[in-house]
Amino acid sequence: MEIKSNLDLQNIQSGVLSENEVGIFIRFHQFEYFDHLLSGELTSFLQEKVKSEISSFVSVKEAFYIGNGDFFIKVSDEKENLPVVLEDFHYKLAKMSSRLDPVRYWCIVYKECGLRVNLSTQIVTSQYLIDKKQVLPCSTNFLDSAVINRFSSDLTLLISFPLAIVNHDIYFEFQPIVDVKYKKVVKLEVLARWEHQNRKIPPSEFIPVISSSPYARVFDIYLIESICDRFSEIRRVYGDVEISINLSSEAISEDEFISIFIDVMEKKGVEFKSFVVEITELSPLRIDDDIWKNIFKLKSRGIKIALDDFGSGYTCFSNLRNLPIDYLKVDRALTNGLIINKTDLDLVHLLLSFCRSRNIEIVFEGIEDSTQMNFLLSIGARIMQGFYFSKPQRLEKLYVPQEYKKSVRFLTSVF
Repeated sequence: MEIKSNLDLQNIQSGVLSENEVGIFIRFHQFEYFDHLLSGELTSFLQEKVKSEISSFVSVKEAFYIGNGDFFIKVSDEKENLPVVLEDFHYKLAKMSSRLDPVRYWCIVYKECGLRVNLSTQIVTSQYLIDKKQVLPCSTNFLDSAVINRFSSDLTLLISFPLAIVNHDIYFEFQPIVDVKYKKVVKLEVLARWEHQNRKIPPSEFIPVISSSPYARVFDIYLIESICDRFSEIRRVYGDVEISINLSSEAISEDEFISIFIDVMEKKGVEFKSFVVEITELSPLRIDDDIWKNIFKLKSRGIKIALDDFGSGYTCFSNLRNLPIDYLKVDRALTNGLIINKTDLDLVHLLLSFCRSRNIEIVFEGIEDSTQMNFLLSIGARIMQGFYFSKPQRLEKLYVPQEYKKSVRFLTSVF
């Protein structure tokens, strides 16, 4: 049995299970972490173990290693023996898993043969279910067409993603971050947009889907390359503004991705000191050695670090205390309550005081009117972002209010 590595989901869209086959998806959780500790040796070990253990008791038609501990296996369907096979299957997986403790495993079986549900859809659905915590580890989870139909829109996005990259259907807009005190544009945040089948897909729909898929780092690298390609244009119009890009903690913890990130910037000849990495908290932020090491690797090059969306989601004060950040971005959920909520106001006073003592700059998001802006200015805030100053726009259409235009060099080319 050969295990095919580095599976490209786009290349097997036409692949389906025949009437006498069953598809089994396996994930070994925390595999990446242990693989890194063993300098990549775990990947070879795991593939060999899957190959020898599984082929010893079940007839494998094809086996794919997707990466990050994910496998997809096509096996012969002996319907009367399937429960026995699965029981044996779990015994083997548990045995392998115990050797890699505390690695857990998931097993998802697609049993509706002959319904023409392609293999890529089965794989992506299995990954989706695990990432969304809708299936249990260390047990048999069955996948059928009803489950797939529930997530059909997300699956459509994932399977359409590679073509969207090639056709540049995914593009980037920019939103100014301004210094209100000195009336100056100091940063531009990069925000992704996607036009799919004549529809603009909100980032709130596609970012979480892509971020928890095998395409997550492909998207991040596409973002970095796209912004680097426009770096000189941004410099020509906006001068020495910083460019903020959003990356997940998962991306920052990956050594290979950080190396690619730095390599792209070096090859494109951009200034590291002009970039800010905003750590987004789509999931709880786990501070470990990899995060620390890679943050300092970025900072050693001059890249600044921001903690995004503070005051919402998975915000944790220990991250503010422990991470070596340069900027703290206060979410609109906290900004909007300042004027009427004394608790929120007390918290912001505390944040301002703490950040001044640590030389951390605070950016207040979600500013929509002059009342909010003036109130924040009165309590010592300076750096702000929101629709009051400008909605996100393509670079060539970006608009900034008149009083902030003095920081822009060639006004007629943009406004």
